[in-house]
Amino acid sequence: AKREVPLAFTVVREDTVRYRNRLDTCWVVQVTGRGGPPGFDYFNWVSRRTRQLLQAAFLKPDAPAQFWIRRR
Repeated sequence: AKREVPLAFTVVREDTVRYRNRLDTCWVVQVTGRGGPPGFDYFNWVSRRTRQLLQAAFLKPDAPAQFWIRRR
């Protein structure tokens, strides 16, 4: 069944990531209201220059386990 899920996007900081052998300044965007692993926060790194999603992660502040998705 299809259902709508309300999401909130908040830019929490800027960060620099390497993408295709180039450093790219990104907005780090926290996404709330989305299902994911319990206890994890969901973040996206969005290029300021191209507006592309370069990486995403489910992060848990008090645990070493993290789930990363990176564009290559």
